[in-house]
Amino acid sequence: MRSRRLIAGILAVLALSPAACAEETRMNIRELRAAMPEKWECEIAAESGETVSVSVLVHIPDVEVFPVPLCETWFDNSETPFEAGDEKFLFGKADNRARIEIYDPAEFPEAGTNVEDVITFFRQKLAGIGVEDIDLVPYSVIALGRMCKTKPYRWQSEDGKTSFPISVADPEKPWKNDNSSGWDFDVSQRVGGIPVILDGITIYTDGYMPDYTTRGYVRYIDGENYYMYTGGLRVTGMAQTDVGLLPPEKLFGILEKRIREGRLKWIVEINLGYLCLNRTSAVLLGLAPEQEFEHILVPVWQVRCYDTVMQDVWRNHCAICSLEDDVLYDTTYEYHLLYDARTGEQINYQQ
Repeated sequence: MRSRRLIAGILAVLALSPAACAEETRMNIRELRAAMPEKWECEIAAESGETVSVSVLVHIPDVEVFPVPLCETWFDNSETPFEAGDEKFLFGKADNRARIEIYDPAEFPEAGTNVEDVITFFRQKLAGIGVEDIDLVPYSVIALGRMCKTKPYRWQSEDGKTSFPISVADPEKPWKNDNSSGWDFDVSQRVGGIPVILDGITIYTDGYMPDYTTRGYVRYIDGENYYMYTGGLRVTGMAQTDVGLLPPEKLFGILEKRIREGRLKWIVEINLGYLCLNRTSAVLLGLAPEQEFEHILVPVWQVRCYDTVMQDVWRNHCAICSLEDDVLYDTTYEYHLLYDARTGEQINYQQ
């Protein structure tokens, strides 16, 4: 009788454990989309006494199921990219010329093409080598203004310990007879309508390194001057055909805790998508299924933000803009936290 009571007690404790509770409160993607506000807005008092105001968009893909696909590399044209035109005109690759880079979308020039035009052009180039139906996603779009002469600029780290000279475009000295403009951005892809999140170059806990399989790059001025390449994935199987995802209150609770502790300072936006992991990284992170696979796409919440755990990134990053703009227009994909969308476990910056 005593042993039966003991077993019953253990079962009761297990039923109330965080893992069990999380399983019970998970939602499918349709339920999550219905329950999630379009914008998370609140004010949170940190332990330091400061109040953090949160007003950020939450982006959820419009799909009916959220599987965990196993994939293989479909193609990779990074070794033989598409390129055309005068390299000096396209990149400004000379000691005395460079293109103006405009990070703020509100200040983008009235160019002859927009980003969707460039993506369409890229798809056409891929179709020419037999790669069709790839759903490309633009990341960190920078507008390119006219070519200019350069001026010297000395970059200095936040702690003042490191500095070195670099050259930047001088808008006051435009290059003669050049009024061209264009675009510069990375690309990833959607798999089953779900975007693959691009990760940065930071070496994370347990030796996990980002997987660049879906990462590509575009530099486009016009149909005669461009440089572009990308990789691609093909689904080979499923680790799970549909997964339960954390409800909004669980995700927001994780972030609120970090804000109250004084670590999470501000948030730019929140995105639901996939993180591409190779087998080595998936094993290190404890996210590898039993099946054989080359790559796995893990459901993640990407929280674009500034957190104190990123201080070393900022100190050592060669940025010529303020910290706020560096985070807002992040081109390195290091100013974000990644959480497993099924469990809430933090994947990167595990501190």
